[in-house]
Parts: sequence; structure tokens; C-alpha cells
Amino acid sequence: MMLVYDKTRNLIIKTPLTKNRTFKVGMQAFEHECLSVVSNKEEWLWRYRLGHLNFRDLAQMHKLAQGIPQLQQPQEKCRECLE
Repeated sequence: MMLVYDKTRNLIIKTPLTKNRTFKVGMQAFEHECLSVVSNKEEWLWRYRLGHLNFRDLAQMHKLAQGIPQLQQPQEKCRECLE
């Protein structure tokens, strides 16, 4: 059995071990905060679409793949990645 508690010791998740030795957890995903905040900045949208890929690799993908624009690295930092 897997039990997950928050900082105040409230039970958040309780799930049994399955036959293949994994824990199946059904969760509803929250709205992605980054996409709602920077929806008008193309460089951030591409980064989030590709799973928070770093900007150096995005620049390399621009050279290799059609459809990915050349992006400039912004000065802002992604709070989620810093955490």
C-alpha cells in the first residue's frame, strides 16, 4: 500500500500495489500555470509544448526540424523548472 501525505499529515493518496509491482493513481491534472501566463510569448509556448525543453536544444531543433521557429532565449526563468 502506498500512502502519500501533505505537510500537515493529511492523507492525499492511498493506493494498493498492483500485480506488476506499480501503484496506479488516478488524478485530475490542474491547468498548466505557465501556459496560461505566457500564452502570447512564442518562445515559451514552444518550450512548454516540448516538455520544458531547454532553449539551447530548441535552437538545435530549429536547425533540424521544419516548423520550429528560431527562438531567442528570454531573460525570465521558468518557476516550475527552478523548483
